Formats: sequence, C-alpha cells, structure tokens
Amino acid sequence: MTNFKATHVHVKSGKRYQVLARGHNCTNGQPLHSVVIYKDSADVVWVRSATEFDDGRFMTIPDEV
Repeated sequence: MTNFKATHVHVKSGKRYQVLARGHNCTNGQPLHSVVIYKDSADVVWVRSATEFDDGRFMTIPDEV
C-alpha cells in the first residue's frame, strides 16, 4: 500500500478518500468533462464527475495544524 492521507469524506457512507487529481475526460472528440480522481484506503482508484463530487456528496477534511 502507498501512503494514504484522507482529504475528503463521503457524507452518506462516512468513508474517507484521498483526492489524487482533477482532470478532463474527452470521448470521441466530444467536449471535455471535468472529473475528480480519488482513492480509498485500500488503494482502489475511483473517477467521478467533478459536478457530482462537488455537489455536497463529499466534504473536505480540514488539515490539522
């Protein structure tokens, strides 16, 4: 396993995730769609549209000082 530092929590399930990157998806020359690429503590990588990710389903975990 790699280092895992949770950056977001799924509001409904309470599971924690680490955002790896934000990017764009382009299929057959169609317009770009923004996506969020993130992983769970088992290193399973997920991709979700940025619209869904940012609509309140996930909350940012504040950095500890």
